[in-house]
Amino acid sequence: MWTKTYIATAVTFCLFLGFVVYYSSSWLGSITAPADAFAGYEYYRGLSWYILAFTSIVLLILANVIFAKRGKSWAMWTTLGYFCLFLVAIGFVLPIASISFLRGHGYSAELRSYFSPFIAVAFMAAAAALIYGNRYLAGRLRDRIHGRSSAEEASDEETVATSPN
Repeated sequence: MWTKTYIATAVTFCLFLGFVVYYSSSWLGSITAPADAFAGYEYYRGLSWYILAFTSIVLLILANVIFAKRGKSWAMWTTLGYFCLFLVAIGFVLPIASISFLRGHGYSAELRSYFSPFIAVAFMAAAAALIYGNRYLAGRLRDRIHGRSSAEEASDEETVATSPN
């Protein structure tokens, strides 16, 4: 049940955030005044950052529930993939489009548009570290709560004893 809930939630969030990112980029092709079009773009791009953060946290919570129930961590790594995919769209693709839009209309691009890809890479690295640390801590907590079976402990001891060191 939790797996189906996670998948349905992830698909819903992908569609919703995909629409917001697309809507943000569509402002750059608007026929209104360039200043108004850029303001609309900035508003929806800023909104997409908040939506990405909120939806990623919700997906990570659901992934932790799946890990606690089944011991499978695929949902955590899927959450990281979701976060990185939309971070590429928000942090790389949209700023490059805005720079082209501003230059095409005779404006100079803002400095933060040039730094956005570097910030996105830093967020990706931080998210990967967070997911890895979360997986490690959740695994340790799960082992303490449920206990490891004696067969697993015996196989670990045999592996250590037969490893050629």
